Amino acid sequence: MAGHYESDGSPKDFDFQLFPPAQGASEETEQLTRQMEEDERVALVEREQQLAKADSIVADWNAAVLGMVGAENWDRWMQYSREQRASLYGLKRPTPGPKGEAELAEAKRRAIDDSYLLMKEASIAPDELKALHRRYADALRDLLRPEEPKDPRLRIAGMEEYIALLRVIKEDPWTTRRPPYDGQLTVPCEVELYPSLSSSGVSRLEDRSYLDRATGSTGHRSRYRCDDAGDRTGTLDEWNTSVFVWYQTPRAGQLEIWMKVRCGSACSDLWLDDEWGWSESRTDVWSDIRLKLSVAPDIQHLDRHAVGTMYRTGNPSSESYHDSWCPAGAVLPFVFTSDPIPAGIMTCIKVGTWDRLSWRLNDVSADITIDSQWFVDEIRFRVV
Repeated sequence: MAGHYESDGSPKDFDFQLFPPAQGASEETEQLTRQMEEDERVALVEREQQLAKADSIVADWNAAVLGMVGAENWDRWMQYSREQRASLYGLKRPTPGPKGEAELAEAKRRAIDDSYLLMKEASIAPDELKALHRRYADALRDLLRPEEPKDPRLRIAGMEEYIALLRVIKEDPWTTRRPPYDGQLTVPCEVELYPSLSSSGVSRLEDRSYLDRATGSTGHRSRYRCDDAGDRTGTLDEWNTSVFVWYQTPRAGQLEIWMKVRCGSACSDLWLDDEWGWSESRTDVWSDIRLKLSVAPDIQHLDRHAVGTMYRTGNPSSESYHDSWCPAGAVLPFVFTSDPIPAGIMTCIKVGTWDRLSWRLNDVSADITIDSQWFVDEIRFRVV
């Protein structure tokens, strides 16, 4: 399609689409489009470099565990673990119904008690092994956690402030954009099962993007399950889904942007099941609304505002958790103010969601679903 810029693809299904503004493409908009696409690619490469550093941490992690436990003990523990799970913890014929569930829970408790005996025979303290796991897991989390904005300006406005804005709009009309928008972006960092941590029991059951510039929908839904944690398993899942809007400043001044963002879904469902007495797990979920203002190749501002977080740790026996960080249908008004911009300049605004799941399992079976969908219902502009 003439005037339509679309990336030619890259690893991890990177997808960048941006149509020209209503008044048509120009050298200015084409240059800005190319620079924005390149910036997104550079950010993805930098993220992959972080994952390479994560592999180094994992290698040190494995060496530290084997150094504490010993290869012979470790092989013996893993063999015992596999045999117990394969035999349903010694139950040849599980009884159906609640009685069978109680029998399985009791058999599993006995197997966990026996696992402590294995550690005692090897002169290993369970708390020391757990502390070692936490130390390296925290190092991974710190490496991969998102950076805080250097100059945060994106904020959620109060409803009184928003209502006052609507009155001002009637007196001094703003430029208002509603779907369909001018483009969209998907930057997924797909599931990373660190090679030295992975187990064959992890599977991705669902992976669906909600991104649609025609409706303003952003976000995604993912589900992962690990039925055989065995050894340690590390999982990372990130999704950056956004829509683009062009805006030309009518005069010089600060650009004020108001957005009405509506929640479609913002929740997680997590199930954890302890396999061994020294099991451990940590699950972190971050959900942000992100805005990036691109004015020229060398004038950009990236900001984000957290709309939800979830954190769970431990090794419970078959426990389920539901966490919701915003009720469906809730409307959040956001406001952002830029540095001064010259008159007649084309700007491009990227608005969307950034969701991240960090999952670290050590001999814990688990199932998690992340469902995050947000609608960018309208974006209003004015120069102040």
